[in-house]
Order: sequence, then C-alpha cells, then structure tokens
Amino acid sequence: MDEKKFIKRKEKARSEGNTQQLAVCCNNLGDFYNQQGKYQNAMREYLQEAELYAKLGKKLEMAKAHRMTGEMYMLLSEFGEAKEHINLYLDVVKRLRNKVEEQRAYATLGRAHLLHGQSTTESASITMDQLRQAERAFLKSLLLIKDLSGQISKQEQLDMQARCYLNIGVVKEHLEEFQESITYIEKAIKISKSHDLFELTHLCYISMSLLYFYKMHDSTLALRYCNLALEVAKRLPNRVKKICETLITKSEILIKDGDFASAKQILTKAYKKNTPDENDRNAIEKSLRVVVKICQILDELVTTSSLDYSKRKSLYEKLGDGCCQLQNYSKAIEYYQQMLSCAEKNLDPPKNLIPIYVSLYQTYKDNKEYDQALVYLWKEYELNKDIPSEAFSTLCAIAEVCEHQRQSFWTIQDIYQKAKLQVAKNTNERERAQQERVVFVRLKRLMLKHKMQMLVDELLEEAKERGVHIQNDDDGNSDTESDDNAAVVHDENTPELGDDVCLDDLTDSDMSDLDETEKPRPHRATRGVRALTIKRNNKGETQLHQACIAGNIELVRRLLDQGHVVNVRDHAGWIPLHEASNHGFRDIVELLLDRGAAVAINDKGGISCDGITPLYDACSNGFLDVVELLLERGADAAIKTDFGETCLNGLDKWRRSAMLTDGEQAHYEEIRSRLLATLSKTGICKKSAAPLTNAEVEPATDVESESGDTTLVEEELHGGGRKRTSLNRSESKKVGKESNKKSPRDKSAGMEYKTVMAQLKHPNRANTFEEDTFDGLSCEPGSSNSIKSRRSALLDENEIDDNDWLIDDLGPERKKRRFHTPNKEIASNSKENLNTDSMSSTWCADDALEPDDAFQVLLEAATAPTKQQRKKQTSKLRLSGSSNVSNCSNLSIGRGNKTKHQSSLLENGFCRFRSESPRSADDFFDLPSTTNEPDSTTASIHLLISPSKSSPIKVQATPVMPTTISFKIKVENELLLVPVERKKLNDVNIRWLAEEAARRYYNLVGLKPILRLKTADGFAYEENDSLNVALEQNMILATVLDWQISPLGQRYEEMCHQLKKDVDSAVLFALEQTQTSNIICLADFWLLPPITEPIFKAVLHQANLRVINLKNNFIQNDGCRQLAKSLPTLRQLKTLNLQGNLITSEGVDILLSIPSGLEELEELNLSQNPLGNDSLRILDRFCSSTAAKSLQQLSLSNCNLTNLYDFDLAFFQLSAIDLSYNKLTNDSLRKLLTKLNASRLKELNLSYMQEYTSTDERNAAMIAEHITSFFESGTCEKFRRIKLCGCHLSDMNLYKISENLQKACDLDLLDVSDNNKLSGAAFLTVLSKLLHLRKLCALNCVHFVDEERLEKVQQLKQIPSFLSLTLGDKCNEYEPRLRSLWQSHWGDKAKIKTFSECLLLYVNEQDLLQHW
Repeated sequence: MDEKKFIKRKEKARSEGNTQQLAVCCNNLGDFYNQQGKYQNAMREYLQEAELYAKLGKKLEMAKAHRMTGEMYMLLSEFGEAKEHINLYLDVVKRLRNKVEEQRAYATLGRAHLLHGQSTTESASITMDQLRQAERAFLKSLLLIKDLSGQISKQEQLDMQARCYLNIGVVKEHLEEFQESITYIEKAIKISKSHDLFELTHLCYISMSLLYFYKMHDSTLALRYCNLALEVAKRLPNRVKKICETLITKSEILIKDGDFASAKQILTKAYKKNTPDENDRNAIEKSLRVVVKICQILDELVTTSSLDYSKRKSLYEKLGDGCCQLQNYSKAIEYYQQMLSCAEKNLDPPKNLIPIYVSLYQTYKDNKEYDQALVYLWKEYELNKDIPSEAFSTLCAIAEVCEHQRQSFWTIQDIYQKAKLQVAKNTNERERAQQERVVFVRLKRLMLKHKMQMLVDELLEEAKERGVHIQNDDDGNSDTESDDNAAVVHDENTPELGDDVCLDDLTDSDMSDLDETEKPRPHRATRGVRALTIKRNNKGETQLHQACIAGNIELVRRLLDQGHVVNVRDHAGWIPLHEASNHGFRDIVELLLDRGAAVAINDKGGISCDGITPLYDACSNGFLDVVELLLERGADAAIKTDFGETCLNGLDKWRRSAMLTDGEQAHYEEIRSRLLATLSKTGICKKSAAPLTNAEVEPATDVESESGDTTLVEEELHGGGRKRTSLNRSESKKVGKESNKKSPRDKSAGMEYKTVMAQLKHPNRANTFEEDTFDGLSCEPGSSNSIKSRRSALLDENEIDDNDWLIDDLGPERKKRRFHTPNKEIASNSKENLNTDSMSSTWCADDALEPDDAFQVLLEAATAPTKQQRKKQTSKLRLSGSSNVSNCSNLSIGRGNKTKHQSSLLENGFCRFRSESPRSADDFFDLPSTTNEPDSTTASIHLLISPSKSSPIKVQATPVMPTTISFKIKVENELLLVPVERKKLNDVNIRWLAEEAARRYYNLVGLKPILRLKTADGFAYEENDSLNVALEQNMILATVLDWQISPLGQRYEEMCHQLKKDVDSAVLFALEQTQTSNIICLADFWLLPPITEPIFKAVLHQANLRVINLKNNFIQNDGCRQLAKSLPTLRQLKTLNLQGNLITSEGVDILLSIPSGLEELEELNLSQNPLGNDSLRILDRFCSSTAAKSLQQLSLSNCNLTNLYDFDLAFFQLSAIDLSYNKLTNDSLRKLLTKLNASRLKELNLSYMQEYTSTDERNAAMIAEHITSFFESGTCEKFRRIKLCGCHLSDMNLYKISENLQKACDLDLLDVSDNNKLSGAAFLTVLSKLLHLRKLCALNCVHFVDEERLEKVQQLKQIPSFLSLTLGDKCNEYEPRLRSLWQSHWGDKAKIKTFSECLLLYVNEQDLLQHW
C-alpha cells in the first residue's frame, strides 16, 4: 500500500470524527514512514497517535505510541528526546503493572543509552556513563523476563532473553570488556540456536564476527563466524538480503587482511545474488569494481619485469589508491612505500617524489599514524620550501597533524608563524591575501581552543592592522571551504579505480562456493544408456569423490562420461578437485580440469573447510607435480586460507616433516622460488627465507591428538562435517602413495563388527574398540628403524570361517543368568577392568596379557588334563555374555602360515557353570568367600574353572546381593556418599540423585546448589537417565550450575542460627536493603570479628554483589580470614572498602592471596589501617597479577607507609590514588610521581605526605617541584578531584599546575589548604584559568586573598560554586566584599557561613557537609 492510501484513510477517519480509527491510521502511517526511512514523518504520526489515545483514556496504547516516538528520535540521533518519551512509556506501564511492556521499555531504554554512548563525541566520561546506564537497563530487562512465564509464550520469552544477552554483550564490547562480551553473546547463540530463532542467531554470529575482527584482531575466528552466519542466513525468509549482508561483512574482513583474491570471490557471489537492498547493492558494486581492478593490477605486476621500475611505480600507485578507496590504509602504505622504492631505484628527480610523499602522509594521517605522517610532511617541506604557496600548504598540513597529535600550543603556533613568513614571500597578491586570512583564522581557532584570550585580542589587532577581516562568528572552517570545493571538483573529474570494469563479464570461476548440483543438468539423448544417479555416503561424498580419493582414474573418466557433475560438494564442502589434489593424483587433477573443474581451480570449500584451495591442499601434502600443474592451469598463489596462510606456508610446513632426495629437493626449491616470486611481487611475502633442507626436518608428532578445549565456533563448524586430515608423506614417496590410495578411515571388517556388537550389547558403555586401539597392537616384531606393519587384533575375515566367527563374537544366550562365586577378586575385576578399558583409548597386547589380568589368572588356574578334553567340553557349551575378560580372549598373535581359528574362553578350559569339586574355590585362589554384586549394565556371567573332568556340573541357584548401593559424588571440594536401595533403582533417575546430593551438601555446608552430574571423564548425564547408567562409575562429578540462595537478610538469620549467635537488627536491616541495590553498607557499625562471622558466611556465593562497604569497623585480621573465604565467590564485586578496621599486613596477605575471584574489582580502600611497609610486597604481588586487571582506584591513606621502595602497585593504570597522611621519603615521592599517569588519573590525594619544619625548606621546594612536573607530564584532561594540602606549593607551582589543568572539563574539586606560600596571585590564577572548577578549598592560606586580586576577581564572569577561605587578620575588611561578590553572582542560591577566621561560600548544603 502506498502513502496516498494511508493518508486518504486517515482523512476519512478525521472527517467521520472516529478518534479510535484515526489513531490506528496514524500508527499505520507511522509504520509506513518508519519502513521507508522517513523517521521525521514517522515521529510526527506517532506523537499524534499518542495524543489521540490520551484523549480516549487508553493509557497502554498511548504508552506504546510514546515508545515508537522515542525510537524515531533515536534513529534521528536526538537521544535526549528519545529517552524522555521512553521513560514516559516506562512510567505508564509500571503504573499499569504490565511486566511484558515494562521489559520492552527497559530494553528500548537500554538501546537508547547504547546508541547515545556509541555516537557521542563528548568526553569519555559521558560515553562510559551512557554505556553503564545501558547495561543497567538491559540487566533490569533480563530480570523481568524471568517473571513473564505464563504471560507470553515460551518461544517469545526465550527470544527476549537471548536478545537481552546479545545487547549486554554489545554493551560489554564498547566497554572493552571483551571476554564478558563473548560470554553473553555465546549465551544468546546457545538459546537462539537451540530454539530455532534463526534471525537472532544470524545477528549474534555477525556481532561475534565484528567483535573478533575489530576488537580482538582475530580474523580467523571472525571469518568462521561469518561462515556460520551464512549457513543461518540461508534459512531466513529474506535469505538473499541476509546472505548479501553477511558476504559484505566477510569481504570487509578479507579486504582489511589484504586478501583481495578471496574478497573478489565473495563480492562476486554477492553481486550475482542481486540483493533487494539498494544501498547494499551499490556498496557491493563499488567495492567489487575496485577489488577486481586490484586483482588485475596484481596479475599485471607479476608479469612485469623486476627492472621496469617506471611501470612498477605506476602499478603500485594504482594499488595504493585502490586500497585507500577500500579504506585498507595499512596495505595502501605498503604499496606507496614500494612506489617510493621504485622511484628511488629509477633515479627520479627529487621533485617527482613530492606526490609520493603526499600520498604517504595523507594515508598515514587517515590511519592515525601521525608521527610517520609528519616525517613525510617535513620531507615534502624540504623539497618545496622555495615555492611559497606550496610551502605554505605543507606547513598548514603539518600544523593540522600536530593538532591531531595534541602537541603543545607553542609548537603549533611556531609552525603557523613559519607559514606566515611563507605568505609574505608570495608575489601573487590575490593568493597571498587568501593565505593570510587562512593562517589568521587558524591561529584564532587554535588560541580559542587553548583559551588564550589575551593572545586572541592581540591577533585580532594584528589582523586589523594588515587589513584581514576575521568575523567574530567565524568558526574557523571557512578557510578550508575553497580547498574542499576544489577537491570535490577534482574528484568528480577524476575517474575512480575500477570504473572501467564490467561486472557482467565476471564468470563462475570468480565465485567461491561453486556447486553445480543446483544447476540443471543437460539432457542425454543417447538411447539405451541409463542416466547416472548420484549417490552419497554418510560424509556426503559422491561416486566421483570416492573415485578421486581412491585414485581410480578409469572410474573418474567413466563417471564424467556418464554425466556426473564435476564440481559437486560433500557435506563438509570439498569438491572432487580438492580430493584429487589432497591425495596427489596428478592425472585425475588434469582430467578434472579438462572436464570443467577449471572454473573452480581457486575454490575455497565450504564453511568448515577453512578457506583451503586445491593448490594449498597439494602444497601442504608435498605433491609438487600437482602444484606445478595447478599453477600452469591458472591457480592463484596469492589466495590465503581463513588462517591467513598462503600456499607457500603450507609447502614449508610439509617440508619440515618430510625427508627428500636430492632430486626431490631440487624440485621443491624450484616450486618454492616460483611461489615466492609471485607472492613477493604482489606484496604478500616480504622475507625471502632460504629453502628448508633435511637438516631442518622436525620429528613426527601425533597429529591425531588434539586439545580437549574447543571454542564455540570450532564445535559448531566441525560438529556436522567430516574432519579434514592432511596426508603428509613421511619416510618415502612409496609410503605416501600407498597411504593415500587407501582411505585412513577404512576399518577391518572384524573391528567394525566387534564395535557394533559391543555397542548393541552395552549401549551405555564407552567404546573401547577405537581405530587407534587396534592400530596400536603389533602383530610382528621388527627393528626399531623399520616401518612396522599394523593389523587388527581381531582375525581378518580370510583367516577364519565366517559362520564360526559370527557365533564366537555374538556371545551371550538370549536369557542371561547370574551366578554366585566365592572369588572376590574375579567378581570385582569385572567392573573395575571395564571402567579402566572404557577410559583408555589405546592399549597393546602386552598390556592385555599382564599376570594380574583376569584372563591370565583364569588361564593359569585351568586344570583340565588335556587340550582334547577341553575341546570336548567346549562342544557342549557356548560362550556366554562377557565383559572385558572375553574381549581379551579375542587377541590373536600371528604364528607362521598355519590356518588360524579365533579361540574363546571355553576352548581354553572354562565353562559356563560352576563345577562340583572336592575342594572349594578358596583352596585354589586362597581368597575369602564374598558375595558378588553384579554390574547393572554389563550383567556378565562369571566363569569358573573346572578342576576335574569327572566333576558333575551343578548350577548355583540364587545370588546373594546387598540391599543398597552407594554412589560417591564430588560437589565442589566435598565428597558425598548417597545410598540407594537396590529395589528403587528403576524408580529414580539422575535428577533425583542430583537433588539428593544437593540436599546433603546443604546440610553439610549451608548452601544448596543446582547440580549437573557427569562421569569422571566429563560426560554429562541427562536428568531423565536411569540410575543404572551410573553404576559403573567409581566417582560421579557434580558441576554447580547455580546456587539456590535465599535473600541476604534471610541468609544472615540462617547463619546466626547455625552459629548460635544473636541476630543484630541493625545489621539485618542493612542487609535487607542489599536485595535491591546489590550494595552492602555496614559503615560505622563498629563490628568485631565474632559478629562479622555470620555476615561473611551469608555473603558466600552472592554473585550479584557489587559493593562491600565495611568502613570503620573492627574486623581485624580474624575477620579477614572469614571474608577471604567468600571473596572468590563474589564474581561481580567492584568495590571493597575496608577503611579503619585495624588490619595489618598479615590481614592483607590473607585477603589478597586468594587464587581468583577479584578480577572485576575496581576500587580497593585500605586507608587508616596500620599496614606498614611490609604490606607493600603483598600489594605489589596482587596488583601485578591478573586478579587486579580491573583495578582503577587504590586508597592507602594513613597506613604508616614511609618508603615505597621500587614496588609498582599498578600505578600507571590507576584512575584514582590516595596516599595522604603517609610520611614518605623524598625519593619515594619522586618515584611515585614518575609512575603515575597524568593522562589517566581522575582523583589524586597527596595531602600531608611529609612533615614540614623550618630546616626543610629545600626539601619542601623539591616536593613542590616534583608535583608540578607530574602535572606537566600528561594531558590532565580527566582530573575530577585533586587534593594537595600541605604540599608546600608556591604561586609559580600553582600557576603551572593550573595551566595544565585547563583541559580538565570535569574538574570538581581543587584543595590546596595549608600551603602558606600561596598569595592572592595564585587565587586569581586559579579562578581565571580553571573556568570549569566547581569547588576550591584554601583553608589556612592566610595570604590567599588580597586587595588587588579581589578587585579582579569581582570582574570574573564565572566562579566556583564552593569556596572555603581563611582570611587571617584582614577578615573584617575582606569578608563584606566577598559576601557581596557571592550574593551578586549566585543571587538567592548564595549561602555563607563563618567560623573564626574561615569563610565558607557555598550554594547547596551537600557541598558543605562533604567538605567541612
């Protein structure tokens, strides 16, 4: 529906007086404008809708209209108005108690704060404040979601939760808390992926990709998340648009990495998709033209002679310009440097180097590398300083870069003065007048920026004398307008790189995911020939894939003749050309290229293929003849994998693991030099390292062993597809070829059958018959230097009779029986050996035949007189169901060429039944008689030895079993024993066991966890699993998912009851307030260690706590021991205030020696504790560890510190430091000030650091100079509170400090009390220079106010809102004048108090209470 129809409906509703319908029409029209991007119009419609609903009394609809109004203001970047409307929406839904809309309100408010924080150009503190408010809003939204169960659908609730996690992750990203950001986004991915929220999953993957690339600088993971996003985009309704958006992101990553060949493939695919979004389509076309042109120039560069410097310089210039268009400034700089090198080698005259210098300095400037930009600007100036107009432009550019670099005012002014001298040399009157005006305007702007009003007045006088008119409202931008206009005209007339590229000429060979299976196949007209049906195995491999892997060229040719698709992918994304190249079959590679694979010669596989091309496959496996063929047929050696590796890297990796003959070495060096030449010409490879030799071959390692730690993206990428294995040759060509002809995944039939049968009989048992297990069994002895042939421990199918083999392996009868045995060792071994084997991945025949093994014990105990008798007995009985004892019997050792038969335990003299014997089993084994407890999952039948042929067979009737089974469970550091009655095993499940373990843990510790049970090797049980599956486990591990923790006040009462202590009502009230604020404030409670014990136990695992304030209590070292137990569980603790608690260095050691738990701590206050110098070593150890990575504020006031030695308490990263009232030595103070960061600090307190006597005049002056030098060492722009009481400052010291504090726009307090040397000059300096200062304290500075300066102060337009002064003996003279000054400036807000000779001038009472 178009706009006119919406407007017509609206007018109709207005004419009919239908207010309800009019409001609906306004909403529809607003939605229409919103979709069209006309946010101003949409905002007006939503506002009108809100007014109409307000008249109708529909508060909820009115609130929703205000929310949409706020969102439109957000899109218009008017965040103040946006938040005003959203807050109105929030207030209404709160009054209506609509939790669903309240959650949406907080989420919308969070987005407003987030966008405000992202887009603000104001101070960093405002940005951080907005981001923190966004985080709080999203967290509130997340908490509300949990209360919406039953009000909305489960799917909608999960969608809300996942979006909140994603938003919080984005906020954390902008707060530079990257690990937390990744954690939250991974939570969102987990929810959205498991509940098919595809659009949100796609958004999460894109966010992760951008985070890893731009913040973590990890292009590999960024590309992998892009690949995952592509897979999800295919399932979205607007799939084409989303796929193209993802491809744009992926191409940006590749372009930034300098992989233009891969970027060309990606952008070509995006172009062919033809996205419906016009902006995306234009962006794709623009980037693709440039990338295609760059690839063409790179190809031309490869064929250009290395001595043709003139042509190479031109090509490098085009490459640099193209990279600048793509905003890859780092790569552009490389190409411009090559351009400069070619010009120098070509012996170009110096004047011809100027354009190159210009390109370099502009690119360095765009890349924010201002130091390097200045290097080339000064080089340019040296070449054109004799040409006044050119020299002037260069000097202005130098001054501009210096401003970006934040150099001092005087340095920049000197540069402009040089520019003024060049203007005077210009003979062109018109040009000189224009340049003169430019330099005056820029100087004026510079002086105003640095608040040099007196210099501005002088400059205006000078300009007036010279006839240069500078308007008062001139913002300093007019001087650049002419330059900008000229640049625009120049850009319009100059064609951009790639404008001559015809995108319609791009072929399928430029696409990265070519798969012909989706294309229509040509109809075969041959009569009598049956059409080929393409079939796939479980890996997605077609007949052509398998023929290429096997090296069967005749089959490959026949399949292609029958019409098999050439470029078909398996499930992982490999095409047949990949397989043939990976296995080294040159003839098959050549055949595929001739039959249509040439268009995919640079194919990079699917999303789990890591960007590997056929050329990289051949290089990484050392198939040099295949590499040579692919290069001859047009393979691009410059394409990188997703790991950033080139084919040259793959070739060198292979060479490090292969021993070559002289001929092979020569071939390798030839191929390597060819690759190196291509890569060095294109600027990808800079170093020409010598080829590797046999002496550099590294010993072979087990490539199959991998770390168990995998990231989320690795699990998702490799979870569904087959794993790509590199078939590196080792030993010789012959071995390599033989290993390649047979797939490494092939298994013997015996092992396959044994594995399947074991899994069918025991589905809950870990598979012990892995491929590596059987490969580890050696059948024939051989020398250590020879290559050992390996075979399966089971007999091959050609060595045994098929029927006999099947019967022996099938084992148990249908109905299994349990028997009693007096042998304790045999009974226990059944379970223990099974656990051992299931946890082991490799074992050998020697291990299987150890004397202590159950099989060996039974074998040695066999007493049947002859082999014939045992066979006769065996013919009557069949092998019963077995555990790992029977598995060991399947081992067969090769003995010559005799016909082999797979034996069983029965053939070795064992029987299924217990035999009657004159002697009991105790006489044979000398073991006490015990009752065997059968394993619930294996149900094995215990085999006993028949000592005599004549003994009659008798079956044992009923086993004697214990009535309970006990499960050992480990929770945190506690071991629990949970007994279960045997008869109830089938009635309870793993969930019941977890809850019972949690209950027992609560009785033991006082905290109730929510548990997930796992096996000893980390495999998790499902809640609904039967307890029988855990019978085999010697130990069950319990992972704590969460803690069922009562509110803190209730927890405190429980702990008091448990410890038999009285409940303190004041403490209880304070702890109850924590529920909403997450802040524990127990300041000035005077609590002793016995009273704090239940408090510290109650805070255990209170993960939401952010602040603990225990100021002015007496917890002492004993309390520190109690608190240290809880600190590691407070994962979000930001502030820990232990001021005034009689803590010594021992207590600090206890608190800060915990291994983890304080990673989020930002503020640590240990002031007014007798720590002494011994505590510095402990603090230094803590501050240098990862536990203090977030520490920002450190307070050590009045801690009996005298010498800081060389300890570095993370001073450089701190934003607030308080070391007042410590008698530090002069040297310690000097070292401290050199370590502090004046550009980072916000709060500084150095008051009363040394005692002052009349004999210490020189030391006092040195202290003041050290402090002054510190303020001159940085920008000082972030300072908010500064206390320099008793620091012996003079007027000159305070003048220099004030000069450096002029940039501190948020300066709240400057306290210079007890600096007796300060006079009225210092008073005037502070007030005139620090215009942003809000509070000034100067008590006991008796000369701080005098007659002359007081008159000048009265003329100031801006003064602080709080002044505390000591007037001395002239109090009666100055006080009336100061009162008059204060009242005239602040009017009714002015408040004044006097105490003795002190005068307090303030505006609000809070300032008075805080600073007096």
